[in-house]
Parts: sequence; structure tokens; C-alpha cells
Amino acid sequence: MSIPGSFDRKPCNIADKINMDYKTWEFHLYIFCLAPTLLHDILPERYWLNFCKLVRGIQIMSQHAINKQDFEHTYVLLCSWGHKFELIYYQLRQDRLHFICLCVHQVLHLHQENFNEMIMIYIALSIT
Repeated sequence: MSIPGSFDRKPCNIADKINMDYKTWEFHLYIFCLAPTLLHDILPERYWLNFCKLVRGIQIMSQHAINKQDFEHTYVLLCSWGHKFELIYYQLRQDRLHFICLCVHQVLHLHQENFNEMIMIYIALSIT
């Protein structure tokens, strides 16, 4: 994957700015473009593989246009990521659920929200 052209300069050092003055595009660049490569030999394989599923799913969903095959593949990736995340990080134990941020759960709804929007657009186009 190439780094998108909208990233016009080198990002700041993530260690210096992670809690303040860190721009969204820099965070996006690190997490969704650079981190899979940078973390390859650092994270244990099961964590890295699961992280890559999330990254690829978000990369596809962030495109301006998505074909049906990619859209279906994204569903598989994000559902698989969500299930593995639950197994890895809190072992499906209800007493550990409070450790998980709501934004993690929200990722599982990303596909459905986009699907609903696609249906509404299709209906609107077929009416006109």
C-alpha cells in the first residue's frame, strides 16, 4: 500500500505528541499505513494478525468507492477482528467488559451503517 498523497509532510514523532497537538491525519498515517509494517516483528503474531484485519477493514471502508466484493470482504475482516479481539483481550468474560472502550464495539457497526446508507442511496436513485 502506498502512502496517500493527502499526507503532504513527514508526521511528528508519535512519542512526543501522542497526548497533545497530534493531528488526526498523523495518527491515521501511523495506525492505518505504517503500524502494520512497524509492528510486524514487535507484536506477537496473533496480536499482529488481528491488528492487520482491523487496519485492512478500515482502509477499505475509508475509500471513496467500494465494490461489492470488497464490501463483503470488509464485513468478514471486521467481524473476525471483533471476535478475536474479544477472545484475546477479555476472553469473553463479562467481568472484564468494562476494560473495553465503546469505540472498539462501534467498529463492528461500521459495516452495517455503510450498508444502510448504500440502500438509502440506491432507493433514492431508483425513485428519480
